[in-house]
This record gives sequence, C-alpha cells and structure tokens, in this order.
Amino acid sequence: MERSSSSYTSKARSRVFCLCNIEAPLVTSWTEENPGRRFYGCGLYKDRGTKGCNFFQWHDPVDNNRQKKIIVGLMKEVDELKLREKDLQTMISEMKMKEKCLWIVLVVCWLKNLMNHFSHVQLNLSI
Repeated sequence: MERSSSSYTSKARSRVFCLCNIEAPLVTSWTEENPGRRFYGCGLYKDRGTKGCNFFQWHDPVDNNRQKKIIVGLMKEVDELKLREKDLQTMISEMKMKEKCLWIVLVVCWLKNLMNHFSHVQLNLSI
C-alpha cells in the first residue's frame, strides 16, 4: 500500500507559527510510517506551487507499534474494500447491460411469435 497523504483540521488549539510568520495548519499524516499522526506544517506549503519555509513540527507523540499496526491494517482493509466496491460496480454495470440485451431478445422473440401467429390467422382467413 503506497500512501502519502494528509488532511487539515481547524480545531480550537494553541496557535503555532511557521518560519514565514504564518499560522501553521495542523495536518494529519496518512503515511504507513505515521498513520493518523498530526503535525504542523508551513502555512504556505502547497500555496501557489511553493514549499514555503519547510517548517515541520509533530503535534502528537510517537504512536506505539501496536497502534501503528492496527491503523495500517485498517487502512489496507479500506483500500481492499474500495477495490472490491469498484469490482462490484463494474459487475453491476455489466449485468445491467446483459439485462437490456435480454429484454431486447425477449421483445424480438415476442414480436416474431406474434407475427407468426397473425400470418397463420391470415392464411386461415384466406382459405
């Protein structure tokens, strides 16, 4: 599982400023090494293509290995479930297409049967 993402939060907390003298947002890491661990980063990071001052400070203490293993396991499970959901959505789409095709075949067969029936009725009337 290759992850390198983070998320921002804005809870009431003590304010931390980066070296650019801008309030550093509290961000949550979702990497395998630090899943769910929060940190402060430069307020200009990802702003207008600049990395700012590269300020970085952990907010949370280091998690113990048990917590890390549980979180990483849950993250992998979520990824697997997302893949399974995607596969199921593909199967549903394929089944809907097959259902439409079967309806078309059914209607064509019904029309053919109806036409055969009326052609026999016409033959009987002309005799």
